Amino acid sequence: MLLKWGAKPNCADELCDLPIHRALGFGYGQIAAALVAAGARVTRADSEGYSTLHLAVQGRCLDAVRLVLQQEVLDVNVRESSLGFTALHEAAQLDASESAEALLTAGAWLEARSNRGDTALHIAVSHSRKRAIHTLISHGADVCLVNERDESVRDLAAAAGCLDVLETELQLKVRRAST
Repeated sequence: MLLKWGAKPNCADELCDLPIHRALGFGYGQIAAALVAAGARVTRADSEGYSTLHLAVQGRCLDAVRLVLQQEVLDVNVRESSLGFTALHEAAQLDASESAEALLTAGAWLEARSNRGDTALHIAVSHSRKRAIHTLISHGADVCLVNERDESVRDLAAAAGCLDVLETELQLKVRRAST
């Protein structure tokens, strides 16, 4: 509505965040699409260092994730500044398996590491995110990798109480590979 009256899509607020940041972070996919159509910059990170792709995943709006990916101006593996998470790490932490699928299709690296050496699978397992675990393993995530604390995915699964989920997913993967 405000765009129709001449509002500028790249006008920052007091924190230097743009309207696109707010729309994506709150999951307002239609508003984000209108902002992009009006020329909103999707390449600029917000005041906390999150890219528009991170914010779209955090907003839990698959349409918004796809919108940002379609712009093809942002590296799908860009890391946010505090933890070094990629958008795939965010999707794993939030159990946003559909967003993870979209990111992987767009070329997200399964083995990208956070500042602490965690892959998206480490994050999914440590938070018992069953759908994300399934998605990541079905795409070939390496369960043998250890993080900087020398913790394997199995170690984290045991600590989080989801070792059964991890074992089931690995068995399914073996069955699929043998057929």
